[in-house]
Amino acid sequence: MWMTAFAAPAPPLYKPPPASKRIETELSDHQQKTDAGRTHAENALKAGNENAARRALEHHIEVSNTIAELQRTADTARHNAAKLQDQLAALRAKRDEFLRRQAARVVRQRVA
Repeated sequence: MWMTAFAAPAPPLYKPPPASKRIETELSDHQQKTDAGRTHAENALKAGNENAARRALEHHIEVSNTIAELQRTADTARHNAAKLQDQLAALRAKRDEFLRRQAARVVRQRVA
């Protein structure tokens, strides 16, 4: 009876992608935007439109700053995920040890 109380839970029906995956996707999207912004600035400068080139470069700088923030966030998310995986493995080991001890107690009680 005790063993069923600590059985592994059923897997969830929907598992959202990890935060690190979402951050990596956003990072990739912003990297593409910054590449496109740089190309747009170069084309505007070649066409002689300095105002458009200046606006494109300002946008490029904003997106580059966002990329730097996302990169820091992604690094932190990876680090936290690794720590949580280690903690989860330790908790599972403790649970398994508890279940083994509980089973041994049940067997001793039945024998006695």
